[in-house]
Amino acid sequence: MLFQDKAWVNRERAEQWALQTWAPFCTELVKHGVEGELLLFHDNLDAQKQRKYKKALSTVTRTKSWFGAEDRTDLWQPVDQGFGWEVKREMGAVQETWLEDDDNLSLWEDGKLSASDRRILLTHWFAEAVAHVHETCSVTRCVVICGMFAVMYFE
Repeated sequence: MLFQDKAWVNRERAEQWALQTWAPFCTELVKHGVEGELLLFHDNLDAQKQRKYKKALSTVTRTKSWFGAEDRTDLWQPVDQGFGWEVKREMGAVQETWLEDDDNLSLWEDGKLSASDRRILLTHWFAEAVAHVHETCSVTRCVVICGMFAVMYFE
C-alpha cells in the first residue's frame, strides 16, 4: 500500500501507483495472454487528471482512462456495489475496538487529534477493514453487477 502523510491521493502517489502497482498488474495480464489496450475507470480526482499520470498509464501500461460521472459512482463503481458498504461496516467495528481503550476515547472525544491524525487513523482502519472484507465478500460479484467484468480492446 502506498502511503501519503495526509492520507489522500496526491499527484505524486497517483503516478507511483500507476508505475508500481498498475504496471506490474498489466505485465501479469500480458503473461496470461491479454493483449491490446486496457480501459481504467477513474473517480475524477485531481491527481488522476494530470498529464504525467495519464502518460504513465498510456505509455507504460497501454491503458486508456475513462472518467465516470461525478457524484454517481453508485452506477459505475464496483466498490459501491456492496464491497464499499462491507468495508464501511467493518471500519466501524475496527473504530469501535480502538475507542474501547479509555485513552483513545479521551483523545477522540476531547478533540485532541488533529485532522491529519484522524485521516491517518482512518487510513489504518480502512486497510484493516479491506483485508477482512476481502476474506468475506466477492469483489468479482461486485464488478459483474456493474457490468465491468470485461477486457476491452481498442483498434
